[in-house]
Amino acid sequence: MVILTTRIYFSAPRITNVQQHTIQEMLSRWALGTLHSYKPTEHGVMKQTLFIHTSTGDYVFKGNPLYPGQWKEEQFMIQQLKIHTKAPVPVPYIIDSAEDLFGYSYVIMPLLPGVHYHDLDKLALSEEEDQVILSKLAAALLELHTWRTKEAGEYDPETEDLRPFHQGLYSFSKEQILYWLEDAKKYSPIEDADMDWVHEKISAAEPSFCDIEMYSFVMGDYKSENILIQQNAGEWEVSGIIDFTTAYFGDPLADVVKFTNQLLWKGQQKRAGFFLSSYLQNAGLPSSPNDISSRLSIHFLYSLVLKWGEIHATGQYDNKNPMTFREFASHHLDIVTSIY
Repeated sequence: MVILTTRIYFSAPRITNVQQHTIQEMLSRWALGTLHSYKPTEHGVMKQTLFIHTSTGDYVFKGNPLYPGQWKEEQFMIQQLKIHTKAPVPVPYIIDSAEDLFGYSYVIMPLLPGVHYHDLDKLALSEEEDQVILSKLAAALLELHTWRTKEAGEYDPETEDLRPFHQGLYSFSKEQILYWLEDAKKYSPIEDADMDWVHEKISAAEPSFCDIEMYSFVMGDYKSENILIQQNAGEWEVSGIIDFTTAYFGDPLADVVKFTNQLLWKGQQKRAGFFLSSYLQNAGLPSSPNDISSRLSIHFLYSLVLKWGEIHATGQYDNKNPMTFREFASHHLDIVTSIY
Protein backbone atom coordinates (compact mmCIF):
# COMPACT_ATOMS: atom_id res chain seq x y z
CA MET A 1 0.00 0.00 0.00
CA VAL A 2 1.29 3.46 -0.87
CA ILE A 3 1.35 5.87 2.07
CA LEU A 4 0.46 9.44 1.16
CA THR A 5 2.64 11.83 3.15
CA THR A 6 0.01 14.56 2.94
CA ARG A 7 -2.51 12.56 4.95
CA ILE A 8 -3.64 13.93 8.28
CA TYR A 9 -3.04 11.94 11.46
CA PHE A 10 -5.16 12.62 14.53
CA SER A 11 -3.62 9.94 16.76
CA ALA A 12 -0.61 7.68 16.87
CA PRO A 13 1.18 5.09 19.01
CA ARG A 14 3.13 6.82 21.77
CA ILE A 15 6.71 6.14 22.70
CA THR A 16 7.08 3.39 25.29
CA ASN A 17 9.86 1.39 26.97
CA VAL A 18 11.87 4.56 27.56
CA GLN A 19 14.20 4.09 30.50
CA GLN A 20 17.42 5.77 31.54
CA HIS A 21 19.61 2.78 30.68
CA THR A 22 18.07 2.31 27.20
CA ILE A 23 18.56 5.99 26.41
CA GLN A 24 22.19 5.71 27.50
CA GLU A 25 22.63 2.65 25.28
CA MET A 26 21.27 4.68 22.38
CA LEU A 27 23.62 7.58 23.14
CA SER A 28 26.58 5.21 23.32
CA ARG A 29 25.59 3.66 19.98
CA TRP A 30 25.87 7.07 18.30
CA ALA A 31 28.75 8.46 20.42
CA LEU A 32 26.54 11.21 21.84
CA GLY A 33 27.98 11.25 25.33
CA THR A 34 26.66 10.61 28.83
CA LEU A 35 23.01 11.15 29.67
CA HIS A 36 22.30 14.06 32.02
CA SER A 37 18.49 14.21 31.81
CA TYR A 38 15.49 13.69 29.56
CA LYS A 39 11.83 14.75 29.47
CA PRO A 40 8.83 14.77 27.09
CA THR A 41 8.66 17.78 24.80
CA GLU A 42 5.89 20.27 25.52
CA HIS A 43 4.75 20.47 21.91
CA GLY A 44 5.79 17.00 20.76
CA VAL A 45 4.15 15.66 17.65
CA MET A 46 1.66 12.94 18.66
CA LYS A 47 3.65 12.38 21.91
CA GLN A 48 6.49 10.94 19.84
CA THR A 49 9.30 13.12 21.17
CA LEU A 50 11.70 13.65 24.08
CA PHE A 51 14.29 16.28 24.93
CA ILE A 52 17.58 14.60 25.83
CA HIS A 53 20.44 16.49 27.50
CA THR A 54 23.91 14.91 27.44
CA SER A 55 27.58 15.69 27.98
CA THR A 56 27.96 16.43 24.25
CA GLY A 57 24.87 18.56 23.71
CA ASP A 58 21.09 18.67 23.57
CA TYR A 59 19.02 16.42 21.31
CA VAL A 60 15.49 15.54 20.26
CA PHE A 61 14.45 11.89 20.24
CA LYS A 62 11.47 10.87 18.13
CA GLY A 63 10.17 7.29 18.21
CA ASN A 64 7.37 4.95 17.14
CA PRO A 65 6.66 6.27 13.61
CA LEU A 66 3.20 7.40 12.59
CA TYR A 67 3.42 5.53 9.30
CA PRO A 68 5.94 3.42 7.35
CA GLY A 69 8.53 5.72 5.83
CA GLN A 70 8.00 8.67 8.20
CA TRP A 71 11.67 8.84 9.18
CA LYS A 72 12.92 8.52 5.59
CA GLU A 73 10.54 11.21 4.45
CA GLU A 74 11.54 13.68 7.13
CA GLN A 75 15.24 12.93 6.64
CA PHE A 76 14.89 13.45 2.88
CA MET A 77 13.15 16.80 3.36
CA ILE A 78 15.64 18.03 5.95
CA GLN A 79 18.69 17.00 3.94
CA GLN A 80 17.35 18.57 0.76
CA LEU A 81 16.33 21.77 2.55
CA LYS A 82 19.88 21.99 3.89
CA ILE A 83 21.17 21.74 0.32
CA HIS A 84 18.65 23.99 -1.44
CA THR A 85 17.90 26.64 1.19
CA LYS A 86 19.36 28.50 4.16
CA ALA A 87 16.54 27.36 6.45
CA PRO A 88 17.65 26.39 9.99
CA VAL A 89 16.77 22.69 10.08
CA PRO A 90 17.98 19.95 12.47
CA VAL A 91 20.98 18.16 10.95
CA PRO A 92 22.25 15.53 11.23
CA TYR A 93 18.98 13.58 11.33
CA ILE A 94 20.02 10.10 12.45
CA ILE A 95 17.72 7.12 11.77
CA ASP A 96 18.04 3.85 13.66
CA SER A 97 15.83 1.22 12.04
CA ALA A 98 16.83 -1.39 14.63
CA GLU A 99 14.14 -2.09 17.22
CA ASP A 100 16.32 -3.79 19.82
CA LEU A 101 16.38 -0.87 22.29
CA PHE A 102 12.81 0.40 22.38
CA GLY A 103 10.78 -2.08 20.36
CA TYR A 104 10.41 0.40 17.48
CA SER A 105 12.60 2.49 15.20
CA TYR A 106 13.57 6.01 16.17
CA VAL A 107 15.48 9.11 15.11
CA ILE A 108 17.68 11.53 16.99
CA MET A 109 18.61 15.04 15.93
CA PRO A 110 20.08 18.23 17.45
CA LEU A 111 17.81 20.34 19.66
CA LEU A 112 17.66 23.71 17.93
CA PRO A 113 17.82 26.85 20.10
CA GLY A 114 15.03 29.34 20.69
CA VAL A 115 11.43 29.68 21.83
CA HIS A 116 8.09 29.48 20.06
CA TYR A 117 6.27 32.59 18.89
CA HIS A 118 3.43 32.09 21.36
CA ASP A 119 5.98 32.01 24.20
CA LEU A 120 6.85 35.63 23.42
CA ASP A 121 3.52 36.77 24.89
CA LYS A 122 5.27 36.62 28.28
CA LEU A 123 7.83 39.24 27.22
CA ALA A 124 5.51 42.22 26.63
CA LEU A 125 7.20 43.13 23.36
CA SER A 126 6.56 46.46 21.68
CA GLU A 127 4.46 46.51 18.52
CA GLU A 128 7.59 47.36 16.55
CA GLU A 129 9.49 44.36 17.94
CA ASP A 130 6.52 42.10 17.28
CA GLN A 131 6.34 43.24 13.67
CA VAL A 132 10.06 42.64 13.23
CA ILE A 133 9.55 39.06 14.42
CA LEU A 134 6.51 38.55 12.19
CA SER A 135 8.49 39.79 9.20
CA LYS A 136 11.27 37.33 10.09
CA LEU A 137 8.72 34.51 10.22
CA ALA A 138 7.44 35.50 6.78
CA ALA A 139 11.01 35.66 5.44
CA ALA A 140 11.82 32.21 6.86
CA LEU A 141 8.79 30.78 5.11
CA LEU A 142 9.84 32.45 1.86
CA GLU A 143 13.27 30.85 2.27
CA LEU A 144 11.68 27.39 2.50
CA HIS A 145 9.83 28.15 -0.71
CA THR A 146 13.03 28.79 -2.67
CA TRP A 147 13.29 25.01 -3.13
CA ARG A 148 11.28 24.49 -6.32
CA THR A 149 10.39 21.74 -8.75
CA LYS A 150 8.68 21.55 -12.13
CA GLU A 151 5.94 19.20 -10.91
CA ALA A 152 3.60 19.18 -7.94
CA GLY A 153 3.89 16.04 -5.87
CA GLU A 154 4.91 14.37 -2.63
CA TYR A 155 7.56 12.09 -1.23
CA ASP A 156 7.13 8.39 -1.92
CA PRO A 157 8.84 6.26 0.76
CA GLU A 158 8.81 3.23 -1.54
CA THR A 159 10.97 4.91 -4.21
CA GLU A 160 12.59 7.39 -1.79
CA ASP A 161 11.91 10.15 -4.28
CA LEU A 162 9.20 12.64 -5.23
CA ARG A 163 6.04 11.31 -6.87
CA PRO A 164 3.97 13.75 -8.99
CA PHE A 165 0.28 14.15 -8.21
CA HIS A 166 -1.42 12.03 -10.85
CA GLN A 167 -3.90 14.67 -12.04
CA GLY A 168 -2.05 17.79 -10.94
CA LEU A 169 -2.24 20.18 -8.01
CA TYR A 170 -5.73 21.52 -8.67
CA SER A 171 -7.28 18.04 -8.65
CA PHE A 172 -5.27 17.10 -5.57
CA SER A 173 -6.49 20.21 -3.72
CA LYS A 174 -10.07 19.61 -4.80
CA GLU A 175 -10.00 15.98 -3.66
CA GLN A 176 -8.57 16.96 -0.27
CA ILE A 177 -11.33 19.49 0.37
CA LEU A 178 -14.16 17.23 -0.76
CA TYR A 179 -12.80 14.22 1.14
CA TRP A 180 -12.69 16.08 4.45
CA LEU A 181 -15.99 17.81 3.80
CA GLU A 182 -17.57 14.39 3.39
CA ASP A 183 -15.81 13.26 6.55
CA ALA A 184 -17.20 16.28 8.44
CA LYS A 185 -20.72 15.00 7.74
CA LYS A 186 -20.10 12.34 10.40
CA TYR A 187 -19.98 15.01 13.09
CA SER A 188 -21.80 18.06 11.76
CA PRO A 189 -24.63 19.24 9.52
CA ILE A 190 -23.49 19.78 5.94
CA GLU A 191 -26.37 20.90 3.76
CA ASP A 192 -26.70 20.43 0.01
CA ALA A 193 -26.38 24.20 -0.29
CA ASP A 194 -23.05 23.97 1.55
CA MET A 195 -21.81 21.36 -0.90
CA ASP A 196 -22.93 23.46 -3.87
CA TRP A 197 -21.20 26.52 -2.44
CA VAL A 198 -17.93 24.62 -1.95
CA HIS A 199 -18.05 23.20 -5.48
CA GLU A 200 -18.61 26.69 -6.87
CA LYS A 201 -15.62 28.07 -4.94
CA ILE A 202 -13.40 25.25 -6.12
CA SER A 203 -14.47 25.53 -9.77
CA ALA A 204 -14.00 29.29 -9.78
CA ALA A 205 -10.40 28.86 -8.62
CA GLU A 206 -9.35 26.32 -11.26
CA PRO A 207 -7.89 28.85 -13.75
CA SER A 208 -5.68 30.35 -11.04
CA PHE A 209 -4.01 26.98 -10.44
CA CYS A 210 -3.20 26.67 -14.14
CA ASP A 211 -1.15 29.86 -13.76
CA ILE A 212 1.52 28.15 -11.63
CA GLU A 213 4.68 27.49 -13.64
CA MET A 214 7.02 26.23 -10.89
CA TYR A 215 6.03 24.45 -7.69
CA SER A 216 7.57 25.14 -4.32
CA PHE A 217 8.34 23.07 -1.28
CA VAL A 218 5.30 23.32 1.01
CA MET A 219 5.93 22.46 4.65
CA GLY A 220 2.24 21.86 5.27
CA ASP A 221 2.56 22.64 8.99
CA TYR A 222 4.16 26.08 9.33
CA LYS A 223 2.83 27.12 12.72
CA SER A 224 4.08 28.46 16.04
CA GLU A 225 4.79 25.02 17.53
CA ASN A 226 7.15 24.17 14.66
CA ILE A 227 9.11 27.43 14.53
CA LEU A 228 11.82 28.59 16.95
CA ILE A 229 12.94 32.19 17.45
CA GLN A 230 15.85 33.69 19.34
CA GLN A 231 17.76 36.92 19.81
CA ASN A 232 21.27 36.92 18.35
CA ALA A 233 23.45 39.95 19.08
CA GLY A 234 20.31 41.90 19.89
CA GLU A 235 18.56 40.95 16.64
CA TRP A 236 15.60 38.56 16.40
CA GLU A 237 16.02 35.59 14.06
CA VAL A 238 14.27 32.35 13.20
CA SER A 239 16.60 29.77 14.75
CA GLY A 240 14.80 26.55 13.92
CA ILE A 241 12.09 24.97 11.78
CA ILE A 242 11.00 21.45 12.66
CA ASP A 243 8.54 18.69 11.69
CA PHE A 244 8.35 17.91 7.99
CA THR A 245 5.97 14.95 8.00
CA THR A 246 3.28 16.70 5.92
CA ALA A 247 5.54 18.35 3.34
CA TYR A 248 4.93 18.24 -0.40
CA PHE A 249 5.47 20.35 -3.54
CA GLY A 250 2.70 22.66 -4.64
CA ASP A 251 1.47 26.22 -4.27
CA PRO A 252 3.59 28.08 -1.68
CA LEU A 253 0.53 30.13 -0.71
CA ALA A 254 -0.82 27.06 1.07
CA ASP A 255 1.86 27.48 3.73
CA VAL A 256 0.67 30.87 5.01
CA VAL A 257 -2.62 29.41 6.21
CA LYS A 258 -1.78 27.69 9.51
CA PHE A 259 0.15 30.52 11.15
CA THR A 260 -2.28 33.16 9.86
CA ASN A 261 -5.19 31.14 11.24
CA GLN A 262 -3.47 30.68 14.60
CA LEU A 263 -3.41 34.46 14.96
CA LEU A 264 -6.94 34.94 13.64
CA TRP A 265 -8.45 32.34 15.99
CA LYS A 266 -6.91 34.34 18.85
CA GLY A 267 -8.49 37.55 17.54
CA GLN A 268 -5.10 38.97 16.51
CA GLN A 269 -6.15 40.30 13.11
CA LYS A 270 -3.51 43.02 12.98
CA ARG A 271 -0.71 40.53 13.58
CA ALA A 272 -2.20 38.09 11.07
CA GLY A 273 -2.48 40.86 8.50
CA PHE A 274 1.11 41.99 9.03
CA PHE A 275 2.47 38.44 8.65
CA LEU A 276 0.39 37.67 5.56
CA SER A 277 1.10 41.04 3.91
CA SER A 278 4.81 40.73 4.65
CA TYR A 279 4.87 37.34 2.94
CA LEU A 280 2.89 38.45 -0.11
CA GLN A 281 4.84 41.68 -0.58
CA ASN A 282 8.14 39.81 -0.71
CA ALA A 283 7.08 36.60 -2.47
CA GLY A 284 7.47 37.94 -6.00
CA LEU A 285 4.84 35.53 -7.28
CA PRO A 286 4.34 35.73 -11.08
CA SER A 287 0.57 35.62 -10.65
CA SER A 288 -2.06 38.33 -10.85
CA PRO A 289 -3.56 39.66 -7.61
CA ASN A 290 -6.84 37.98 -8.56
CA ASP A 291 -5.17 34.60 -9.02
CA ILE A 292 -3.32 34.94 -5.73
CA SER A 293 -6.56 35.82 -3.95
CA SER A 294 -8.37 32.94 -5.63
CA ARG A 295 -5.78 30.34 -4.61
CA LEU A 296 -5.59 31.72 -1.08
CA SER A 297 -9.34 31.29 -0.75
CA ILE A 298 -9.03 27.60 -1.65
CA HIS A 299 -6.19 26.97 0.79
CA PHE A 300 -8.06 28.71 3.60
CA LEU A 301 -11.24 26.88 2.62
CA TYR A 302 -9.44 23.57 3.10
CA SER A 303 -8.40 24.65 6.60
CA LEU A 304 -11.97 25.68 7.39
CA VAL A 305 -13.36 22.31 6.34
CA LEU A 306 -10.94 20.71 8.81
CA LYS A 307 -11.80 23.24 11.51
CA TRP A 308 -15.55 22.71 11.04
CA GLY A 309 -15.19 18.96 11.47
CA GLU A 310 -12.89 19.40 14.47
CA ILE A 311 -15.08 21.79 16.46
CA HIS A 312 -18.10 19.53 15.99
CA ALA A 313 -16.26 16.28 16.70
CA THR A 314 -14.72 17.70 19.89
CA GLY A 315 -17.79 19.53 21.20
CA GLN A 316 -16.40 23.03 20.65
CA TYR A 317 -19.24 24.22 18.41
CA ASP A 318 -21.15 27.25 19.75
CA ASN A 319 -24.79 26.16 19.74
CA LYS A 320 -25.87 29.62 20.92
CA ASN A 321 -24.85 31.10 17.57
CA PRO A 322 -25.67 28.42 14.99
CA MET A 323 -24.26 28.82 11.50
CA THR A 324 -24.24 26.75 8.35
CA PHE A 325 -20.85 25.67 7.07
CA ARG A 326 -20.97 28.16 4.21
CA GLU A 327 -21.79 30.98 6.65
CA PHE A 328 -18.93 29.91 8.92
CA ALA A 329 -16.46 29.66 6.03
CA SER A 330 -17.62 32.83 4.25
CA HIS A 331 -17.22 34.85 7.44
CA HIS A 332 -13.64 33.66 7.93
CA LEU A 333 -12.72 34.11 4.26
CA ASP A 334 -14.04 37.68 4.39
CA ILE A 335 -11.77 38.37 7.36
CA VAL A 336 -8.77 36.91 5.54
CA THR A 337 -9.47 39.03 2.46
CA SER A 338 -9.71 42.16 4.61
CA ILE A 339 -6.27 41.80 6.21
CA TYR A 340 -3.99 41.86 3.15
